[in-house]
Amino acid sequence: MSEFEYITVLLSVIFGLAMSQLLRGLAVAVHQQRGQWDVVHTLWVVNAFLLLALNWWVTFGFQAFAEEYEATLLAQGLPSPSFWTIELFLTLLLWAVFLYMPSVLLFPPDQTPDESYNEVFHRNRFWLMATLIGFLLMDIAQTGFRRALFDPWYYLPFVAHWILLLAVAMRVRRRPVQKFVAWWIFGTLVVWSLGVRRVLALL
Repeated sequence: MSEFEYITVLLSVIFGLAMSQLLRGLAVAVHQQRGQWDVVHTLWVVNAFLLLALNWWVTFGFQAFAEEYEATLLAQGLPSPSFWTIELFLTLLLWAVFLYMPSVLLFPPDQTPDESYNEVFHRNRFWLMATLIGFLLMDIAQTGFRRALFDPWYYLPFVAHWILLLAVAMRVRRRPVQKFVAWWIFGTLVVWSLGVRRVLALL
């Protein structure tokens, strides 16, 4: 088993558990008609699912990054240490864990039958936004390991504006603000997924 396979198996398990939690929550909601549907909560469920799918997809490209990194050093006549270091491993592990947490915060195991999804969202809103900010910070870190912070040039501004919006949503409870942030993240995520990250060969 290669280093890439060894590490991505663990990441895949975490992503799989997160997707399982989201799908189970949706199944329970539909089957038991549990709680009251809420547009903001539903949008964040969709956003969490899309983030999991997109980043699971992007993970496949890490092997190419590693090979390119080692080939570049070799071509320059420099020692070729492994791309896979403990620092990168811990960064990717935290990156995956932060992606896992929204699935539990959106469908918490302690949700009562009479608790609406709007109440669930606001009860866990602070930690939901905090874990997403944590994910974005780890995304910046792992992108830095790949020396791709400015490729494309708008990556950092894009992530920074998400962090700003999530910080606002963390602190401001007002319904129009929460709707705007949820819809904006959804729209820009779809554009990013189907545009910038549509083909792995372009990563």
